[in-house]
Amino acid sequence: QQQNEFHYQKLLEMMYCSICETHFNVRRNGLALLGTLVSYHGKELRPHVDKFMRVVIANLNQDWHTVCTNASWCIGQCLSVYATPTPTTSGDAANTKTLMMSDYCDDILAHLVDILKSKDAESFVISNVAITMARLVQAYPDRIIEKWNQFAVEWIHALSMFDEDDDKIQSFQTLMMVVMKNPTAVVQSRHGCRTLFEAIAAWENPPRFLNEQFGSVLNGFKHAAPSWDKLMNDLQPNIRQILRSRYNV
Repeated sequence: QQQNEFHYQKLLEMMYCSICETHFNVRRNGLALLGTLVSYHGKELRPHVDKFMRVVIANLNQDWHTVCTNASWCIGQCLSVYATPTPTTSGDAANTKTLMMSDYCDDILAHLVDILKSKDAESFVISNVAITMARLVQAYPDRIIEKWNQFAVEWIHALSMFDEDDDKIQSFQTLMMVVMKNPTAVVQSRHGCRTLFEAIAAWENPPRFLNEQFGSVLNGFKHAAPSWDKLMNDLQPNIRQILRSRYNV
């Protein structure tokens, strides 16, 4: 037992050194290992998360490409595993408001927004960060939704940049939840509605439940927007046709 603990501590020390390393390949691999350990050994790693998190967030730099995407992925894994109530001594997690990742929420948000709004970031960096943003919103919806006017258009556009997989499905579910709770950010953003409508129309095979959410959101805009006809006329004809035929709007 003591020997195993010794080796575990050594592994953590080596991993911490690797994500602080100046050599990009070492740092990238260290971040990948950390994310993997969080995914498969989250309970064991839980007491050590605070030691790593600030360094991981500092690696959210668009110019560092795969280092940045691995840091983003690692944060996404941490949000999935740790951004839930920490159990109380009675074992009832629902009775506590303590969230392990809460202290890092604003810092993560600021870094992700900077990358999403960048004109120079690579597309694979942008799409990776968009997924992590979705996980941040899932973890702290009220905190993020009140600020999402800062990045609404960029996030919606970024979510359209990758293939229709489970991450994209979950991310768009989160996006629809945000839109329904705070549609004003879309309406008041330049090109907000157009970007949202184009993102919905771009789906080729949305699952049924997500397709129904798309229809609800679009019909909500149709009945609430005073200039619905203008919004539709601003779209490309093929986009307009997809929305009308698929969602009857």
